[in-house]
Amino acid sequence: MASTLAFQTITSGILSVGGSKSVSDDAAETATPASVLAAQPGTLTTRTGDRAGTLTMTNAGHGIITDQRFDLYWTGGSCFGVIAGTVAGTSIPFTIVQGGDVLPAATTAIIAGISKSVAFELAGDDITALVCSRATADVRCYFVFLEALGVLALAVLNQSGRVYVWDGTNKATGPVGSGPVGSLSISAVILNPLSDTNPTKVWISHADTVAADTGLSVAALKH
Repeated sequence: MASTLAFQTITSGILSVGGSKSVSDDAAETATPASVLAAQPGTLTTRTGDRAGTLTMTNAGHGIITDQRFDLYWTGGSCFGVIAGTVAGTSIPFTIVQGGDVLPAATTAIIAGISKSVAFELAGDDITALVCSRATADVRCYFVFLEALGVLALAVLNQSGRVYVWDGTNKATGPVGSGPVGSLSISAVILNPLSDTNPTKVWISHADTVAADTGLSVAALKH
C-alpha cells in the first residue's frame, strides 16, 4: 500500500515557497516521541578543552544523571552527542563524543537539551523523502540518527522555527528545506542524506527551557 507524506512548504526571508506539498511511495517510517523533556539552563564553569568541560546547572532538579546523553545550545553555537560524567548536585562534567561546534569560553551560558531516543530502523538507500519537524516552541532542535554500535549516520540541526525537508522524489527542482545545519536552501543537486547508512535510532533534543516538547517527530518515505 502506498504511503503519503504531507508537509507545509517553507517561507523565510531568503526563500518563499507557498502552499503545501505531498509525496508518495510504497511505505513510511516514523519516529515520534511522546515528549522530550524541557531543556535545562546552566553555565560552562570549566572548559577543559574544545570537547570537554563542566557545567553548573541553574536548577537543582535538573534531572541529568551520570552517563546521560544530551546536546548543548548557546548563543552562536551548539554541539550534539554529549555524555555526562559523574554528576554531583548541580555540577556536571561532560565530554562531547560526536560533533558540532567547539565549546565557547568558560562562563558562557549554555542550555543542555536532554536527548530522547526513538527507534528508527531502515536502509538509508531506500528512502525517498525525509522530514524532521520543528519544535513546538520557536527554538533550535537536534535530530541525530545513529547506526548500530552508535555510529553516526546523520545529524540535523533545525534552527529556530525551521523544518528539515529532503524530497528525493522531486528530481527536477531538488529538495526544499533547511539543510543539515539548518540553513534554508533550494537546490537541484542534494543527495540522499542517509545514503549508505542503516540507522536504527534517532536521538532528539530541543533548547526550550520552559516546557517539554510534544511536537518533535521524524518521518521518512521508503520503497
